[in-house]
Amino acid sequence: MSLVVIISFLFFIAINGVSSFTLAERNSITELINNQRSELANGEMSNLPPASDMNQLTYSTLFEGMAQSLARDCSMSNMGGGVSHYSTDKIIQTNDALFQEAVDAWASESKDVDSNSLKPNENAKNFAQAFYSKNTQFGCGKAPCSGKTFLVCMFTPYGPAQTMNGPLYKQGEICGNCANNNCDKGSGLCIPKVNKLIID
Repeated sequence: MSLVVIISFLFFIAINGVSSFTLAERNSITELINNQRSELANGEMSNLPPASDMNQLTYSTLFEGMAQSLARDCSMSNMGGGVSHYSTDKIIQTNDALFQEAVDAWASESKDVDSNSLKPNENAKNFAQAFYSKNTQFGCGKAPCSGKTFLVCMFTPYGPAQTMNGPLYKQGEICGNCANNNCDKGSGLCIPKVNKLIID
């Protein structure tokens, strides 16, 4: 990501603000998503085969600010690429409980991914964003919208699988295609090198 783009993102956030998630809450949703990505990597999700290149995600407050701005728009039609969303009209007492519901809902879309081509269909749009293997970072925001709570998470980098035009990951031996062979054997997730300019 170029310095110009990064500066533009920072300016965007300065105008729109960020959500009030605590460090513990950011760690909570990161753990939830990585646990589900680990299940996918290990072939334990739906009928999907193991992944050889599934990255572990880190949280970015920069992308949190961008996601927060999208959440405040209260419009699913303006999401763009790399974005998963969840809305509920239930009263949810904690952000952790909201995160759990959202991640579970996204993971449930795995049934709408072809187990041979590993391409998602139209019913797996949220899954495609959150479980694209090449993702390295994400951030989330939430807002009240017409009596509902709206959660938006933005993932990067954005790839062809997220537009339904390519496989979500490479099938194969766990950690078999990690960059520089850098892998957490316990989780089966690759440990990617990330741009520290966009991590808080």
